[in-house]
Amino acid sequence: RRPDDMDIDTFNIKFERLLKLLAQEAVTAGITVVVEPLSQGDTNTVNTIRDAMPWVKKINHPNLKVLADTYHMHKNQEDFKEIENTEGLLSHVHISRGDRGVPGLENCESFKPLVEVLKKINYNSRVSIEAMYKDFEKEIIYTLRRMTLQEIAELPDVSEGLENRIKVAVNTHNNLQA
Repeated sequence: RRPDDMDIDTFNIKFERLLKLLAQEAVTAGITVVVEPLSQGDTNTVNTIRDAMPWVKKINHPNLKVLADTYHMHKNQEDFKEIENTEGLLSHVHISRGDRGVPGLENCESFKPLVEVLKKINYNSRVSIEAMYKDFEKEIIYTLRRMTLQEIAELPDVSEGLENRIKVAVNTHNNLQA
């Protein structure tokens, strides 16, 4: 968030420096940093994919990408078709209903247009649910009951590689302390 007392030019210089630093640190950490557009109530800087793209393109670093969050897209009345303009720089998608609810539960708006856009751009990276459960057990059981056995079998093992990544992180941390 740009402080109210900071002019836009000063903010832009500082934000560019920050993104460059984060991209360089991401190389060392072996991760990708994403610029996530947030709703106008949450920030006054990057609210849409259209706002995020010039920053990512300007920094032009392989470890700096864009994230699309359907909750913030709903809040900002941003069409899912804006994702088509990410030019191969989309690295992650958060999905939830416009009320931050869990997709797939009753009164859920359709995510078919999102799926169509992701297919159109040949997106093959991560999609995660970033939602608020009112009653997790009830809602997860409801969701699982609606899934076919094939869909359940195709769910990814989210722990895959996690143990090794934790071990590497601990070893790296220990080596830094020496």
